[in-house]
Amino acid sequence: MMAETATNANDLVTCPMCLNVFDSPRSLPCGHSFCLACIRGHCKDKPPASKSFCPLCKQNFQVPGDGIEELPTSNHLRRLVDCRSNCRLHTDEKMNLDSGELKAVSRRLRGVHCEKHDDQLTTSHCFDCLENVCSSCSETHHKKHRLKTIETLAAELKQQIETDIKEVSSRVADIRNDAERLNTKREQFIEDVGRQETAIRQKGEEMKTVIDRKVEELLQELDRIKADSISPAQTAETRLQQTADDVQSFCDYSQEIRTEGVVKFRVMRSKLFI
Repeated sequence: MMAETATNANDLVTCPMCLNVFDSPRSLPCGHSFCLACIRGHCKDKPPASKSFCPLCKQNFQVPGDGIEELPTSNHLRRLVDCRSNCRLHTDEKMNLDSGELKAVSRRLRGVHCEKHDDQLTTSHCFDCLENVCSSCSETHHKKHRLKTIETLAAELKQQIETDIKEVSSRVADIRNDAERLNTKREQFIEDVGRQETAIRQKGEEMKTVIDRKVEELLQELDRIKADSISPAQTAETRLQQTADDVQSFCDYSQEIRTEGVVKFRVMRSKLFI
């Protein structure tokens, strides 16, 4: 029994965010409590007087105008932490809380029982203070505040949740339909690109064939031009070579005549003087 009680006590004094023993525990209007440093870190981007939400139940609450430090201190948790510390320091002493009181504290921490009246269940939610209150508090401290019964609020929240679920569900269907349409368009686009690629390759092959044929025709034409140009040149070259040979023969013959003529002239002159 003592072991079970100690386990329950350890669970109650453990911060749900850091999983360590509460350090300066602060309570939110929904009834959940956290270490001051943990809830300060959770609300670090929230300016004073703005809206934030409980890390556990997601219920909205208003950040105090003077900062997170102004959130109410959980006296029950602080007492539990002190008792736990005393139990660890004095193991021979019994814990100063019986199981009934632990259960009552647990119910209060879960927001079932009123924070000010331990024996009364919360019946209404105060929108001005953002906390659940019992019928006694509703008639006294929160009499002029905006109140709504827990049952009414739960029904409204249930209806709102169902509406949100339907809306989200319809949006999920729309998103899936959009995804299918995009997938169809993507497949069509891929097919179009494939057809364009095939057409481009085919056109390229056709152009390559035409170009190769044209190049072959131009080379053949060039060969004809080359042949037509070389033949007259060769004929002219042959004629010129023949002419040069004829001129050379003429020169040789003329030289021979000149030489023979001089010799004959000398012979004739010598005969005249004899």
